[in-house]
This record gives sequence, structure tokens and C-alpha cells, in this order.
Amino acid sequence: MIPVDEASRLGILVANVPDVNAEFVAEYAMGQMLNLSRRLIHTGNAFRQHSWEHGKKVAIESSGLKGKTVGIIGFGAIGKKLSYMCRNGFAMNVVASRRQGQNYRGETEVERLEFSELLRVSDFVVLSCPLTSETEGMIDEAAFSKMKRSAYLINVARGRIVNSTALLQALEHKKIAGAALDVYEETPLSPTSPLFCFDEVLMTPHVAAVTAESMRTMALESVVQVLDVLQGKLPKNWVNTNAGKEIESRWKSLDGG
Repeated sequence: MIPVDEASRLGILVANVPDVNAEFVAEYAMGQMLNLSRRLIHTGNAFRQHSWEHGKKVAIESSGLKGKTVGIIGFGAIGKKLSYMCRNGFAMNVVASRRQGQNYRGETEVERLEFSELLRVSDFVVLSCPLTSETEGMIDEAAFSKMKRSAYLINVARGRIVNSTALLQALEHKKIAGAALDVYEETPLSPTSPLFCFDEVLMTPHVAAVTAESMRTMALESVVQVLDVLQGKLPKNWVNTNAGKEIESRWKSLDGG
């Protein structure tokens, strides 16, 4: 949302608070896997709206996570934390696809697969990658055709990574079992969106990273970096590009080296 290149050109420092929310986003993805596989929301609704026995009937159609395969697209801070939860908490198999040039650094139990193969073998496909020219629209009709009909898509990345038309068609024709979406191509999502018509789609308004703890931590870490700048220091997590080296030299000279 911030034009970092232009800020750099103008000599304006830009900083962020990386990884603060990674644990919470991973928890969200893990929770939605449980919701989808165990059909917890559907079971609860059947119980509330119909009867005790109806709720039990819905639960019989659910399944566990042990032995299932989760494919993580984008193996950064979120992907790593989610991988740990899946492997150590639920005895799941984890495969991953990540951008060229990245490495796993100790993730020896995570198999790296080509994108198409990851889609083919995964019971859950989790998007936790950044939106780039390479990833925009990557989950399209061709991608959905490679996924298992029993698979679920979970998007905690950016809405435009998924082609919304292709997603609607995949849901309508039952090419996938369902999805959990926290982000959308259109923001805020229109209340008339056809996505609301699918019971097998769990939807939240871009809150995967939002908890009382995460909001407080983000605020405090932001304040620390603002105070650094006001004192003539470079903030800990400055992200300027292009003219960044010139900015660094200028601010270090103000800070006395």
C-alpha cells in the first residue's frame, strides 16, 4: 500500500514490523483446516437449527487431519510456522513451493515440489505468498483442474492471487471440496458476492492476523521505530529500495556514523 520506490526517491524512510503477525496467521490457517475437515461450523449449525441427531449425522461426514497433506505456497515466516504446527501438532505431511532463490534452512521434513505437483497431491492448499507479477492470478482454472476434488483452498495471502471467476466455477462444479478465504479480489467484499452462496466456503473480512495481542505488538514496535527516526537513527526494519543506500548514508551521517 506504500509506494516504497517513490518514497526512496524522495529520501523518505519506510519501515515495517515483519513477522509480528506470522504466528497468528498460521494459527488462523490451522484453525480453518480443522473447521473444514471436521465440519465444525456445519455440525454446530445443524445441531442449532435442526436437532441433536442431525448434528451427529453431519459430523459423520467429517475427517481428521492426521496423514493428510498440506501444500504451502509461500514458505516464509507464516509458511514455516504453519508447517511446524501441521507436522508436530497433527502428524500431517507438508510439501511446499516457494519463490526461486529461497531455501528451507533446516526444514528437512518439508518436501519441495513443483507447483503443479503440489496441487495434485495436497489435501489442503494454503496460500501464504506475497502478491507479485508472478503470483497474481496463479490459482486459475488450470490450477483448480489439477487439485483433488476432495481438496480445500485456504487463502491468507492476497485476494488477487486467486482468479475469482475460476474459484466460483470450481466451487459450482465441485472441482474442490471447499475453501477458507480471508482475502478477496474486491475489498471490501460486496454483500452480494456469489461466494456467500456456498456453504462450503468459510469467509472472514481480512482478519487472519488480527488479535488483541497482534494489534498491541504491531503498535508498540511501530512506535519504537518512529522514536528511532525522531532521534536521527535508522529504524530497525527499514525497507527502502533503489535510493536506499543513499538514505542509509544520509541517516548514518546524522547519527554520527
